[in-house]
Amino acid sequence: METFRGMTKKLREEGGLSLDVLAVSVEISKATLIKIEEGKRHATKEQMVKIAICFKEKETELATIWMSELIRIGDWKRLGTPGWLNGYDTILTELKGGE
Repeated sequence: METFRGMTKKLREEGGLSLDVLAVSVEISKATLIKIEEGKRHATKEQMVKIAICFKEKETELATIWMSELIRIGDWKRLGTPGWLNGYDTILTELKGGE
């Protein structure tokens, strides 16, 4: 099973992006991005959305993986709304630019 951290690192490396470039794009520190990629920290919803937008062709897949990891560990509060389906709809709307 693909993980958010693993997919983020894989897409970053395949795209030739350095940690510094992706961190600036996501508006987080390089240290925070390293912790996310190493699995020492979970990305917030806002960080996940920004990371997903950087990898447009995989944004829905990244969002789905991120949410499934939160559901697996029982961290519902990060979804931002009650219930995972409402959170999923909200995240997909954010990825599409609020359409």
